[in-house]
Amino acid sequence: MRDVNSLAARTAAISLNVVCITYYNILPLVLGGAADTQGLEEDQLGFAAAAFMGGLAFINFTGFAWIRRYDWRLLVAGGNLVAALAFIAPVIVFNYPLWIACNLLAGCATGASYGVSIACLGDSRAPERNFALAYAAQTFLSAGLIFSLPRIAVAFDLFETGQLIAATLMLLGLLLVLLLPGHGVKSGTLPESGQRRVSLPQAALAMALLVLLLNVMAEGAIWAFLERIAVGGGFSTEFAANVMAVSFFASGLGSIFAATIGTRFGSTRPFIAAVCLSIASVWVLWAGGAEPVFFAGVMLFALAWNLGSPYRMALATRADASGRYSTLVPAMQTLGAALGPALAGLLIVDGSFLYVYLMCTVAWVATIILFLAASRHLRGSRS
Repeated sequence: MRDVNSLAARTAAISLNVVCITYYNILPLVLGGAADTQGLEEDQLGFAAAAFMGGLAFINFTGFAWIRRYDWRLLVAGGNLVAALAFIAPVIVFNYPLWIACNLLAGCATGASYGVSIACLGDSRAPERNFALAYAAQTFLSAGLIFSLPRIAVAFDLFETGQLIAATLMLLGLLLVLLLPGHGVKSGTLPESGQRRVSLPQAALAMALLVLLLNVMAEGAIWAFLERIAVGGGFSTEFAANVMAVSFFASGLGSIFAATIGTRFGSTRPFIAAVCLSIASVWVLWAGGAEPVFFAGVMLFALAWNLGSPYRMALATRADASGRYSTLVPAMQTLGAALGPALAGLLIVDGSFLYVYLMCTVAWVATIILFLAASRHLRGSRS
């Protein structure tokens, strides 16, 4: 059985992670293409996106029942094949109910493979570095696709091109099965020492999962409305789109920095630094006034997002002594991504984002408190 720490296994898990999340990253363009060519309304597009994310979240919330029970290679082979077929079907025959059903199925199938990648990287000796490398690869591939998609959609429309790219990536991901281990280091049950002191690691896991939820909730609240924030500040939509495209590279730099330093300075200090940058970014956006100020705020926001992500994900996987709850990492992130924009929409008053910024700031401060408490509980369970 291949070791999760081998170069081949880590490379396969990182590549699988990238393959599985790319459809979500290019979804805004796919939705735009569907609106243009299929004549769909905004509420229909929203349900289509929610179907994919809902499927991904559902399958990962149930991960405790399958992630340590079945062969990872079989899960990935089945998940990637089903997802590829689900992405292709609406291109062959399109109708709205079919697309919704296919997105739901694709979300479930993609979520199974994505959950395996998270579990494999979480079982490794250096999860912070490996998660950071996965985020960096995600960022640069997505930035390249977002830039290229409108330019390569020649024989097919934008919707069809995005669907076929997602299907192709999932089919290519089948090759990674040859490099993945069948199972991870964790068995799905608590070790003997963990059975005697089960309350501490469980408390640490609960707090670590809350860290994930609150962080992504705050980040999603800002990201979903960046274009509206720009327009509210007197800037054009075109300027906002260009800044958002460049922000992918700032995110990549955050991931590379996290991968470079790893745990050289521990996990707490880099995480707190990232949260402080996130808080600073929203108040730079609040200051507004000029294009360079908005640009700086978005770059700080993007850099902080990917700098802190590997440390909070690694905290959750370390706190999961049994390994049964690894898939709750993407599940909580998906839930946060859904809650953030919904809450932000309720807090925007007369075009002002002040209450959104306040909500995000409170959420980020709470994650620091929870991160410190979870780390203390985790050290206590191991002492």
